[in-house]
Amino acid sequence: MENTQNEPRPDPPASVTAAVCSWTVLGGLMVVLGFLQLPVFIWTIALSAVALAVVLGAVKLRAGFRGPRYGLSLVAVAMALTAMSSFTYPDRDPVNAALVLLVAVGGAVATVLLWLPATNRYLRDVRRSR
Repeated sequence: MENTQNEPRPDPPASVTAAVCSWTVLGGLMVVLGFLQLPVFIWTIALSAVALAVVLGAVKLRAGFRGPRYGLSLVAVAMALTAMSSFTYPDRDPVNAALVLLVAVGGAVATVLLWLPATNRYLRDVRRSR
C-alpha cells in the first residue's frame, strides 16, 4: 500500500464550489425568512440555528468532509416539505411564500451538486490524501 500522506489536497471541482456557494446563500435566505417570521420569535431562532448549521456544513464540505452531504441533503428534504406546506395556508404572505419556494428549489439544486461524480471523486481524493 502506498503512503499517500504527503500528497497535496486536490482543488475542489466546480460542483463543490457551486454547492458551497449555493448552501451559503441558502443559509442567508433562511436568516431572512427567520426575520420575516419575527413575531414568532422561536421560528427566528430555529431558522437562524439551521442557517448556521447549513453554512458550517458548506464550509466542512469544501474542506473535504463527507458527512455534510448527508446533513445538507436532509435539510433540503425539510425545505421541500416546508415549501409544500407553505402553499396550504391561503393567508400566507406572497413574498414569504416565494422566498420559501426559492430556498426549496435552491436546496434541491444544491443537493444534486453534492452527489455529482466530480464531487464524489473530490471527496474520495481528499480522504486518500489525509
